[in-house]
Amino acid sequence: QGRLQNDPEKLKRNYKIILNSTLFIIFSLLFALSATAESLVLTLIGEKWRGSIIYLQLISFAGIFYPMQSMARSLLLVNGKSGLYFKLQIFSKLLSIPVILIGIFLGIKNMIVAMILVGFIEYIFKAHYSGKLIGYSLLNQMKDLIPSFLVALCIFSVLYVFEYITVLPPIKTLIFQSLLGLTLFIGLSEIFRINEYIFIKCTIIEKIKSLNNKRK
Repeated sequence: QGRLQNDPEKLKRNYKIILNSTLFIIFSLLFALSATAESLVLTLIGEKWRGSIIYLQLISFAGIFYPMQSMARSLLLVNGKSGLYFKLQIFSKLLSIPVILIGIFLGIKNMIVAMILVGFIEYIFKAHYSGKLIGYSLLNQMKDLIPSFLVALCIFSVLYVFEYITVLPPIKTLIFQSLLGLTLFIGLSEIFRINEYIFIKCTIIEKIKSLNNKRK
C-alpha cells in the first residue's frame, strides 16, 4: 500500500488495468446472463418459474455496479481517504431509503429498477472522488469502458433476439446461446483488438507457459 501511495502513476496504471479488465468480463457475463434468462430459468427450474425471468434480467443489470463500486472504494482506502469513504457510504445508505419505499409501495420489479439507478448514481460519485486522487477522471473512466460496454451490448442483443426467434427446447436454446455468446465475445474482441481482451489473453498465455516450464 505504501509503495503504491508513493507512486501515483503506477497506482493509476494498475487501477486502470484492473478496472477495465474486470469490467470487460463482468459486462459480458451479466449482459449475457440477462439475455439468456428465459432459457436458463426454464432449463434449470421449469415453466412454473417463468414469472421470475424478468427479475433475473433486471438483477443482472443491477449487479454490474457492485464490482465498480468495490474497486472505487478500494482506491479510496488505499489512499487513506477513509473519512471521505465514510461520507460516501452515508450518502449511499440515504439513497437506499427511497429504494425500499418503492419496493413497499410499487413492488419488487420497480424496486430493482430503482436499485439499478441508485447503483449508477453511487458509482458516479465514488468513481469521481476516487479518480481525482490518481488523476483518472470520471470522464476518462467512462471513455475507457465504452469498448467493453459495446461488446457486451452486442452480445446481449444477438442472444436476446436468438431467444425469441428460435423454436428449440430451452436446454438446446441455452447451449446454442452459450456457444454463440462465447464466439461473439472472442470474435469481436479479436476483430476490434480490445485492449482488455488482449491483456487477459496474454496473461493467460503467460500463465500456461509458466506452468509448462515448471513441469519440464
